[in-house]
Amino acid sequence: MQILSQLERCRSGLTGTPGKRVYRKVPRVRISPSPQMEIKISHSTNPDDYEILIRKQGDGNYASYCPQLNLILYGKAHTEVLEMMRKKISDHIRNLQNDTETNE
Repeated sequence: MQILSQLERCRSGLTGTPGKRVYRKVPRVRISPSPQMEIKISHSTNPDDYEILIRKQGDGNYASYCPQLNLILYGKAHTEVLEMMRKKISDHIRNLQNDTETNE
C-alpha cells in the first residue's frame, strides 16, 4: 500500500499540492492615496537664503530650480535662467515686504 504525503513532489523538484487547486475570489484591495506633501514657501527677506540650482538639459536648454519657492524656470542659456530666477526671488521678497507693510 502506498501512502501519499500531504505534499507531493512535482517534476521540477519543487513541492506542490496534489489534485485540483481551489481558487476563491478575493475582494479588491483599495489602496489609499499617498499623503499630499506640504509645500512650504520661504518667508525670508534675505536673498542669500534662496538657493538657485541650474541644470543643462540636452543641447542648449537649461532649467533653474529654487526649492524655497518650489519653482522651475526653463530657458536657452545658463545666464538667462539664472537672471530669471533672481528676478522671481526679488519679486517674491518685494511681495513679502509689501505684505508686512500693509499688515502693520
